[in-house]
Amino acid sequence: MKLLLSTWSFLWIVMFFIIWRKIDIPFIDFSIIPYDNYHIKDWVPLIKYIIIIFIVTVISFWSLWITRFIKDKRTLEVKNIKPIEWTFLPTYLGLFLASLSFESNNLTIETIVIFCILYIFWLSLETMSYFNPFWLLLWYRFYEVKDIRWNTLTLIIKKKNIKNINNTQSFDNLIRVNEFTFLQK
Repeated sequence: MKLLLSTWSFLWIVMFFIIWRKIDIPFIDFSIIPYDNYHIKDWVPLIKYIIIIFIVTVISFWSLWITRFIKDKRTLEVKNIKPIEWTFLPTYLGLFLASLSFESNNLTIETIVIFCILYIFWLSLETMSYFNPFWLLLWYRFYEVKDIRWNTLTLIIKKKNIKNINNTQSFDNLIRVNEFTFLQK
């Protein structure tokens, strides 16, 4: 599950790279449509990119949906909480900008190797590698919390604008993604 959630969140970086560099996507083929008759030859790249955005969006939605089938439900007692999406955003955007700095508009071996290195770096960012910008659109928030033993954890939940907790607060229906990250089902 950990690897899948990290990979699906990394797909947004790959998608932005494909669209920004206008890389042709060979597996989406519109050769059956007679372009000359319908004047859509100029629209084919845009349609391909819309299809890619749709696929990545569906995969992101599916990544949340599939976590509902994990039977391991946890409860977390929290003493302290603070939002952290804005601390993840610079790293995410940094990886995105690093991918845009490639000079090639084609998918070359060098580009694939560099993306593999960026992906390995992404996986090494334990708590950050699950940051999926699409989840923000679904009203999920990322929080840094301190549990009752004062361990620092990452909590991904659907509650809005929790800034401070006066006493200990309990969060139910959580799944453990890794040792430091919990996701609300």
